[in-house]
Amino acid sequence: MRMAFLLVLFFGMAQALWAGDLSYKELCSLLGDLKGWQAEECTGMNLECPQGRMVMASREYRCKDRVLQVTAVTGSSAMAYWSNWASFKPGTTLNTPEQLLKLIEVEGFPVGIVQSKRGKEGVIVVLLGTGEKARGVLQASFRGLDWDEAIEALKGLPWEDMERRMRQ
Repeated sequence: MRMAFLLVLFFGMAQALWAGDLSYKELCSLLGDLKGWQAEECTGMNLECPQGRMVMASREYRCKDRVLQVTAVTGSSAMAYWSNWASFKPGTTLNTPEQLLKLIEVEGFPVGIVQSKRGKEGVIVVLLGTGEKARGVLQASFRGLDWDEAIEALKGLPWEDMERRMRQ
C-alpha cells in the first residue's frame, strides 16, 4: 500500500521539485515513536529528476484499532498537499452531513482537517513553514479516532525540528 501511494504521488507530480540535501532516511529519523503507539518501519524515497528533488518518508502507527499513516514530504510537490487549503484562513469550518472540514492553527502551524462523519477516519495536513516559504508538509491519514485525537498523537512528533531541517 505504501509503495502504491509513493508511485501515485511520483507519477502525479507536475510541479518543479526542491528538497535541499535532505534524505528520506534523515526524514525518517524525525518520524520517531509515538507514546502508546506501535510503529512500523519507516519507508521513503529520494527523487531526483531534471525538475529538482523531492524527499518523502512514511510511517504507520497503530494503537489497538486506531491507525495513523504519517507521511512527511519536502520539495515543491509538498505544496500540492497544501494547495486545497491555501485559500482558507485558520478558523474556517465547513460542516456537511457527510464530512467536517476545518483549518486551525496548532502550536503555530496551519493544520487542515477533513473527517468523515460516517466513520472515525480522515486526513490531517500540517504546513511546515509559513505560506509560500514553507518547505514541506506532514500529512496523516487516520482511522479509528477523531481528528482531535489524531492531532494529539501527531503532536508527539517534532514539527519544529522537521520544519527547521526542511529549510536547510
